[in-house]
Amino acid sequence: MKRVLRSTPQHCRSSDLKRRKTETTTTVREGRRRTSPFTDDSPSCSLMASHRSTPRTPSGKGKRQQAYHKATWDEESTQILLQLVVKEIEAGNRPHMSITPNGYRSLCKTFEATTGRLHSPKQLKNKYNLLKTEWRAWCKLMDCRKGSTRIGFDQETGLFNASDDWWAKMEKVLVDTL
Repeated sequence: MKRVLRSTPQHCRSSDLKRRKTETTTTVREGRRRTSPFTDDSPSCSLMASHRSTPRTPSGKGKRQQAYHKATWDEESTQILLQLVVKEIEAGNRPHMSITPNGYRSLCKTFEATTGRLHSPKQLKNKYNLLKTEWRAWCKLMDCRKGSTRIGFDQETGLFNASDDWWAKMEKVLVDTL
């Protein structure tokens, strides 16, 4: 059984107004390979030749991108997202410190079923990471082990409670940074 495999042109050289292309021919016989150079004195060597089996631009066949909703987050949708995240964590889709891609896909499906809004996994991941960052800042603000922040939070009104001295200090810091 004899097969001849030819590779694509490696490079093109022009000398004395003639172009040559260099090809390598590989002969395969019963598991042994032999390589021999093969030159072809054809008058043209196309630098732009493409040996692609697929087009560079999508043809429009196959799966079509779904149109996702613009991610607008109100209090209710944020609450629903957090409840669904807790369910994904309990289901084991967060083996380390982040949710797995399958977990985010599952989160998308259940979020769409609950709210009727289709969000991409990236949109949900961005919101989740933003909420984690805000939670860390909140915990740091409320942590009195590193010094008293003298900040409180009133659950009924949803407002922060702080002394006038603290607000004056924060205003001074804000003015100094501007």
